[in-house]
Amino acid sequence: MLSKLIVSCGGTGGHYYPGLSIARKAQDKGLDVSLFLTGRRAPGQAEIAEEHGLKSNLARALSLPSIKKPWRIPLFAWRFYCDYLKAKKFLREEKPDAVLFMGSFAGVPLGLACASLKIPTFIHEGNVWAGKANRFMSKYAQKFLASFPLKNESAIQCPTVVVGMPIRPELLEENFKKPDFISHLNDEDPLVLCFGGSQGAEAINKMLRYAYDVMNARKYKLQLVQLTGSDDNAELIDFYGNSPVAVSKQSQEMGALINRANVVVCRAGASSIAELIHFKTKAVLIPYPIAAEDHQEINADYACQSNGFYKLHQSEIDQFSLANAIELQMRQDKELDFSMIDYPDAADKVLKEIFPKI
Repeated sequence: MLSKLIVSCGGTGGHYYPGLSIARKAQDKGLDVSLFLTGRRAPGQAEIAEEHGLKSNLARALSLPSIKKPWRIPLFAWRFYCDYLKAKKFLREEKPDAVLFMGSFAGVPLGLACASLKIPTFIHEGNVWAGKANRFMSKYAQKFLASFPLKNESAIQCPTVVVGMPIRPELLEENFKKPDFISHLNDEDPLVLCFGGSQGAEAINKMLRYAYDVMNARKYKLQLVQLTGSDDNAELIDFYGNSPVAVSKQSQEMGALINRANVVVCRAGASSIAELIHFKTKAVLIPYPIAAEDHQEINADYACQSNGFYKLHQSEIDQFSLANAIELQMRQDKELDFSMIDYPDAADKVLKEIFPKI
């Protein structure tokens, strides 16, 4: 009989895509695997999973009520209890051998239901600072699987193992086709790639255009690919005119773009950092200033142990500081060393911790 695994993902792509990567690897190894998805992005995420032959179960996502609105607490408590009962019913029907949590408070009702039914649970943490939901759930878990050494490991109430951050299989390819939307850019001149990730690019988008002008004034022969996360890019495209720039909302060919880039400008999400480490691409990290418990700042500090990364605070950004940071990374000619922060083959390691005999 096949071992059965449920992977619980909630919230942003930073929880979902690593979970999807693990589920796809489990599928390749012959396991019976499905996803448990919560949040407003869940329907779209389920469609992506279906493209890979994975079924998904969707559930409501609850968020903790604000202490400034105490009258919402009774309704929250009732809904939480209802979700807990639904999760127990779901687990009794599915009968999984193990459940893997990728983070987010939205998965807590399922986690408590697992504890009640004595179903083995495992937690994967993407960030260097373990989040509140994962810290709480660790008391019920067999193992806490970390992407990187944890800054707050003392808060974890079960054994911790560093396994790395699973990245999408598409990014593990050796040969990439040049994306059509950058076909007008050449393959010789330096290229800067900028994206905001799931935590927003607006502040970076506003300043990058002016930093690009500064770089041009310094006689850099520079090409730019800017992924804005926005549908409305007409003003930005008009600003760049005939410059060697490609602007798009997003791209499904991130492997090809990161592999081609000389320098990347992005947030300090754990998935982005893991992908940059894989491609050994230099980067300017701009931590999202309102990320929960300042975890992106901590991620960036960890990444900057390698000379491939440079941190710039959003409060420090103007056209000159951003241009200087990009130039610093472009000019760096030291041999890049990512070894002290690199944990490859993460999806395999996660599954080995859950099912040692596979």
